Amino acid sequence: MAFDYEDLTRHFGRIWPIHTAEFCDLLVILRRTFGGDLDSMLVLAVIGTRTLARGASTACRTMSS
Repeated sequence: MAFDYEDLTRHFGRIWPIHTAEFCDLLVILRRTFGGDLDSMLVLAVIGTRTLARGASTACRTMSS
């Protein structure tokens, strides 16, 4: 579901608490999974994000050739 700026501002009071609760649940799961070491999770997330971005830019260059 896509939200434009008006939708987001109109429904923000309902979206934000749900987003926050779900994010907290995710952090608890990640903390448990990584044995309490959220720094390791963050490092892996940064590496993964940069790797995906690099792969996406490589794929775009390949497709445009």
